[in-house]
Amino acid sequence: MSAASFRFVHASDFHLERLPTGLAEIPDRWRDRLVSAAYDAARGVFDTALAEDAQFLILAGDILDADGTGPRGPLFLTEQFTRLAERNIAVYWAGGRTDPQDAWPAEFELPENVHVFRRGRVDEIVHRRDGVPIARLIGAGYDRRRKVRPIDFEPDVAGLFSIAVIHAPGGVSAESLSGRGIHYWALGGSHNRQTMLGGDERAHYPGTPQGQRFGEPGGHGATVVRTDESLQAQLSETATDGFRWAEVQVDIGDARTREPLENAILEQATQLIDTCEGRDLIVRLTLLGDGEALIAIARQHLDTAILAWLRESFAGDSPGLWCDSIKLQCREMPAQWYAQETIRGDFLRITERLGDDREAPIDLARHLADAVAKNHPAMADLLLADIDGDANERWRLIHDATLLGANLLTGKDLVS
Repeated sequence: MSAASFRFVHASDFHLERLPTGLAEIPDRWRDRLVSAAYDAARGVFDTALAEDAQFLILAGDILDADGTGPRGPLFLTEQFTRLAERNIAVYWAGGRTDPQDAWPAEFELPENVHVFRRGRVDEIVHRRDGVPIARLIGAGYDRRRKVRPIDFEPDVAGLFSIAVIHAPGGVSAESLSGRGIHYWALGGSHNRQTMLGGDERAHYPGTPQGQRFGEPGGHGATVVRTDESLQAQLSETATDGFRWAEVQVDIGDARTREPLENAILEQATQLIDTCEGRDLIVRLTLLGDGEALIAIARQHLDTAILAWLRESFAGDSPGLWCDSIKLQCREMPAQWYAQETIRGDFLRITERLGDDREAPIDLARHLADAVAKNHPAMADLLLADIDGDANERWRLIHDATLLGANLLTGKDLVS
């Protein structure tokens, strides 16, 4: 292996202080594993550095909030850093929002192989192998009061492989990174994997090693970077997660009885399990269908029955699948319902107008006044702000109200 050819591991956003969120309930047998999932995945990152015989490990911020983890977090990291030190593997750490340089507890001394970049200021470190320089690292810890800019990072004048380490939670543009002469931008601050630049200049977010919510779908892990004599970087992902999250839409057409619904969902569940690389799955299902069919499903409580069936059928398998919830999403209501001079027709025309006109006000304040606003005014303000300021929240509200209202205003003879 030449001086220019080496391997390193890039990881970020461990968030050891966090637990999975957004779950209605979880199976008892998964409880302990979910609680320790962030730590298990983080351990997998250090295992990867050892298995790859990496020259160094880059941590691009938001590794832990030491106040949130208590002693467990710093003790765990110290033990893992020591494992790498025993193999002469260095650690280069640029702190993020949760782990600024001065937040590390003084009672836990970092091993000598750990180098922490200063907050808000660019530091330079030359990494050597057997005394020979092979890479130049330029890094800075996140500081909201002193923003570090891409122009603050300069490549090595002698032509060493140059790595910029920066925690960029708000994102950076590919244009601002391109053309700087940096061979690899080791970015942190995004929980989902993303490569922004390719070719001679790479810019990459490895994502979090373990997804913790539905907004962090798919596989997660660390990135192994291999360089060659031409200073090209080849990236590959090593999975470290124990659980994967997925939001899945199943088109059920006009099905309104249990057997065709179960068959459609079973097909989708089987496909998910086949592609999860042996990881357990946490799934939120949306059944997309015609309005009449969804009303029939709701009236028979088939969504509730199928949720129980899914949990019983798949949660105990290995890999297992846990369905957190089933939501009904209407493709369209029957066109003739909108034209009818009925209460249901009036209601559907109103919701259609609210959906088409994004500026039309949704007067919810008076409906919340008695139930929420008197006892929880702050919560009421928050709910109203979310609906007024978020187009997706507005759409979901109108959609759910349309389905619920059409159900309540439709005769009892719909289900056959």
